[in-house]
Amino acid sequence: MIAESVICSWKPTNHFQGFPGVLHGGIQAALADEIAGWAIQLLLKTTGVTSDLEIKYLKPLLIGDGIIVLKATIGSSHGKFTKVDVEITDHEGALCTRSVVTYYVFPEEVAREKYYYPGYEAFIAQHE
Repeated sequence: MIAESVICSWKPTNHFQGFPGVLHGGIQAALADEIAGWAIQLLLKTTGVTSDLEIKYLKPLLIGDGIIVLKATIGSSHGKFTKVDVEITDHEGALCTRSVVTYYVFPEEVAREKYYYPGYEAFIAQHE
């Protein structure tokens, strides 16, 4: 079965706060961009570059309450552009941030030749 999403968990610390006790919005945007890139590499088995990032902050994401969860799912594709839907939830599973990251996706041979993509199997081996 092919995975449909990439999921990771992380416990932010206070030096990532914007307002006291709240994860900085720029950090949330960076997290969304990063997990979207992992989704492209793991689910589409190639790489690409961010073309656009839309983000909605739905509620404050509190830092001191525990582990947050990020989930990236491949959305629609139009030509060389693929949208990745990203959700960030708090320690209780409440949705705090929703993003759509649009990636310009390279064909695998271009990703290997110009952008150092080692191929799916080698990528997995590097991150085990």
